[in-house]
Amino acid sequence: MKKTNIRIPSVAGQFYSASKQGLNKQIEALISPEAAGREKPTTDVIACMLPHAGYMYSGAVAVNTLCCLNIKEKIILIGPNHTGY
Repeated sequence: MKKTNIRIPSVAGQFYSASKQGLNKQIEALISPEAAGREKPTTDVIACMLPHAGYMYSGAVAVNTLCCLNIKEKIILIGPNHTGY
């Protein structure tokens, strides 16, 4: 079986819902009517920068950007370490 490296969420329930169902509901509420009505993503990309603040601050920008993109099968996610380690 293929090994995956998935980090356990450290702030689930603080900046976003801790449950899968709650998280899906939160994200769906951020999708604009224009993005929701789009049949499929429209833009092929090789790179994209998204905001990563709490969903209440920048979630709509991130979600609606992703709704426009054809996301590749494999991605590389680079994010900051806010702990200082």
